[in-house]
Amino acid sequence: MQINEQHLPLLHSLAWKFHRVSGIDIDELYGEACLAAVIKMQKYDPDKGAVSTFLYKVIWNHFMQYSHANHRPRIVNTEMIEHRQPDKSTMFSAWINEMNPQARKLCKLILNEPDKFLDMDMSALKAYLLSANWAWAEIRMAFKDIKNFLRTK
Repeated sequence: MQINEQHLPLLHSLAWKFHRVSGIDIDELYGEACLAAVIKMQKYDPDKGAVSTFLYKVIWNHFMQYSHANHRPRIVNTEMIEHRQPDKSTMFSAWINEMNPQARKLCKLILNEPDKFLDMDMSALKAYLLSANWAWAEIRMAFKDIKNFLRTK
């Protein structure tokens, strides 16, 4: 099945929705949507559902992959971060001091060695903390407190 003009409003709508949550240029996303639709329509099976449902799923998945591969925020110069230690008089330091001891310890650990933790995913961080003799209860409590704390700020 071929992509035709009746599908274009759906592609534009998806590009607009993804633009609103990602900040990626709408024209760039629309172009990616059109390209992905042309490629993916070769795999469309009418017995499995409507064209619009198929396009919605494959285009949204394509946007997610495209965003991850091409627009991932990266910190280019981590040297600047290494030299910026939170000042006790700043609001950020005050916020950290309001946290429970485990959360405070975790925040300070990350802030003292940002290069070590910036690219680490959650499971790697948990494994690191376990190897540093943190108990599961401490890890769970620290993450829970940080998460709850950030929701209130």
